[in-house]
Amino acid sequence: MSRKLDVITLENLHAGIMDVKNCVNDILQKLNMFQQRVHTLEMENSNLKHENKKLKSFLDQEYHKTDELDQYGRKENIRIYGNPEDFASEEDDGERKLLEIAAKLDIPVDVTHDLQRVHRLGKKPKTAKANPRGIYLFICLFIADTKSIV
Repeated sequence: MSRKLDVITLENLHAGIMDVKNCVNDILQKLNMFQQRVHTLEMENSNLKHENKKLKSFLDQEYHKTDELDQYGRKENIRIYGNPEDFASEEDDGERKLLEIAAKLDIPVDVTHDLQRVHRLGKKPKTAKANPRGIYLFICLFIADTKSIV
């Protein structure tokens, strides 16, 4: 009887070893599959980082181009500060104040040809005690002698 127990034990042991071997093989296959997946993800991540770096560089270049265009568009504009504001009037007095300043400085200004737009900056203050808003001049770009206005 002990010999039969020995055979059963050896058979059980052999079957157990085979089960363990199969489990180890399954684990190794899954490990290999995960390693391949990690490698693929690392490659995708590397490619995305490279693409992100190129996009950031492109965005930076576009930002600088936009800034240059914005600055170029403003090069003929003037802001005048410190000129008192007429609080009795509901209308924007920027154009009238500009003409007064130009007359005092003896600078000829033709509002219809020399300027695109003239207006005060921001919302009108509710009280006369507030600092006056600046006057913003949009000068026409086709003026031959912009320096006389500036």
